[in-house]
Amino acid sequence: MRTIKELRKEMGFTQKQTARLFHMSLRSYVSYENDVKLFESFRYNWIRYTMEKMLDEGKSMVILSTKVIKSKCNEVFRQYPVDYCILFGPYASNTATETCPVDLFIGTDLIGDDYLDMVDELRKTLYKIVNVVNADNVDIDEETLEDLFMNGIRIYRNM
Repeated sequence: MRTIKELRKEMGFTQKQTARLFHMSLRSYVSYENDVKLFESFRYNWIRYTMEKMLDEGKSMVILSTKVIKSKCNEVFRQYPVDYCILFGPYASNTATETCPVDLFIGTDLIGDDYLDMVDELRKTLYKIVNVVNADNVDIDEETLEDLFMNGIRIYRNM
């Protein structure tokens, strides 16, 4: 059985984010994470159950940091022939809410099942809905493309 600390790390959350998610103080959450005597409590098991369910369902009720998005996406992109990735939308403009999807503009030659596998892997890794726009398969007007490159955040580049 995984502990809430292991689950939190697997989800890529900080202790502060997790405390906020469960409507408790940071100090209380840290106690639940570290005090072995609390591991059998109802609240600890409720937190663990809820986190496991979130992982199983691929849902997250926290706002991910750009650093976490970059790190987790890089793990996935290293497994696929992706040339670059630009984060855009609410996460790039610091206006994301808990329910916002992660919007990614990528350059890749992947198609078909391989492309869908990569997108699915991104969703599982980020625990968020992920909208992926493939630069090679979409027509974008020059103004939108310029806005994307000016306001987006490059989170991956294949060297």
